[in-house]
Amino acid sequence: MAIDSIRTYYTCVRRFLWWVHTRDRTLREIDGEGLDDYHREIMTWRLSGGATRRHRRAVRMLWAYRNVLPDHLERPPTAALVAGMGTRSPPTCRR
Repeated sequence: MAIDSIRTYYTCVRRFLWWVHTRDRTLREIDGEGLDDYHREIMTWRLSGGATRRHRRAVRMLWAYRNVLPDHLERPPTAALVAGMGTRSPPTCRR
C-alpha cells in the first residue's frame, strides 16, 4: 500500500473512531446495525463515489482485525486517541 493510501485510510478510520466516540460506544459494541448507521452517516456527507468507497473500505479493513485488536480499543477512545480534535469537526477523508 502506498504512503498516500495509508494516510488516506488512516484519516477515514480516525473519522470512524470519532463517530464511535461521539456516540459513547466502544468498538466492541458496534454491530451490523451500528455499521449500517455509519454507512447512512457517510451518505449524508455528499462525498464522491470514490471517497465513499474509501470510507467503507477503511472500516471493513479495521473490522477484519477487530478480534485481534488490543483490549484498550474496547473502551471508548480517550482524549489521546482523538488528540488535537478539540471542538473541531472530525477529520475528512480525501475526496
